[in-house]
Amino acid sequence: MGQNGTTRVTNRTDTLGQNDPTNTRDYTENTTENEEVERKGLTPINSFQNYFGVSKNAVVENLNEWSKEFGADLVNYVIKITAQRNVSNNAACSYMDSIFRSYRKNNIHTIQQAKKAEDNFKHRHSQNSNKKQRKTITQEELEERSLDF
Repeated sequence: MGQNGTTRVTNRTDTLGQNDPTNTRDYTENTTENEEVERKGLTPINSFQNYFGVSKNAVVENLNEWSKEFGADLVNYVIKITAQRNVSNNAACSYMDSIFRSYRKNNIHTIQQAKKAEDNFKHRHSQNSNKKQRKTITQEELEERSLDF
């Protein structure tokens, strides 16, 4: 299976032969890396490897520590959002560490809490960016301002 939503084609036949239409099942299963991670029982180490390739010993140690503290489901979720944000393999561990420091600080221990915190963050930042938008001024206002000096 390739990365970034490629298609996996699986051909299955039974013992009667592949040309027998009643016994041959050809199907295409569309999967993405995200769907693989969401499968129950996928360990954070396997999840990390699905998204980022081979993991170094230090990464494995961090994944194990985070799993003990936050649980495998939340660690898999953080791996998934790290990949969705196109963080490179080299920066993934540091990026995830910053997320877990934030979770620790804000007492976040479930995916639901993490999603709510992310929604709140996005909402706050969208409001801040709206406030920071510069007001377009007319030529008259510009002239009035220059006269005040």
